[in-house]
Amino acid sequence: MFAFPKILHPLIVLPNPEKSYINNIQSIFYDFLWDSKPDTIARNLIIQNYPDGGLKMKHIESYIHGLKATWVKRLKCSNSAF
Repeated sequence: MFAFPKILHPLIVLPNPEKSYINNIQSIFYDFLWDSKPDTIARNLIIQNYPDGGLKMKHIESYIHGLKATWVKRLKCSNSAF
């Protein structure tokens, strides 16, 4: 998970990449998690919290959209004039 911020930072500050690019990154993370073997637990379950049986794995597309949405709040609450 140390690589996660390094990969996501450009995706946050740059325009949204194509869906295939995001899916490719997501697949790389799951390949690492399962050691390039088939998934043994459904991906929609893995992204859930620990009490729900998940591993709190990030859903990259949702994570990127969420981080970009925080910029709206920052701009709204900022006191600087443009």
